[in-house]
Amino acid sequence: MEHILTLVVLLLLGAALTTGLLAALSWQGAALGVLLVFGFRPAAAWLSLQRCHGMDGKERAVTAFFGIRGIGSIYYVAYGMTHTDLHAEADAIWAVAAFTIVLSIIVHGASAGWVMTHLENARDGRQPAAP
Repeated sequence: MEHILTLVVLLLLGAALTTGLLAALSWQGAALGVLLVFGFRPAAAWLSLQRCHGMDGKERAVTAFFGIRGIGSIYYVAYGMTHTDLHAEADAIWAVAAFTIVLSIIVHGASAGWVMTHLENARDGRQPAAP
């Protein structure tokens, strides 16, 4: 059920992208999205995994890089918009959230196969295959 609901949310996000959801995205918002995907989220995940003794350094790094699903950001932005007075900045906040989710999907989707193969090869003591 979770996968079906995630698919529906992603389809709605894609439809919203075609209607100008990213129109309010500034270069500062895009920079924040890049920092979230490549900096803050992996750093927070890395720190949270320090007490996970069943993982070696590479497994911890891969888990931190991929992080948790960002689709929950849609819920948090919607909740925040109904409980704050940020209505003037709503378009920019939604644009940053959407950009961050799309960037994460592209980066993590494109790299997942290679990263997991590399991790499995390292775990088995094999050399990574040549590209």
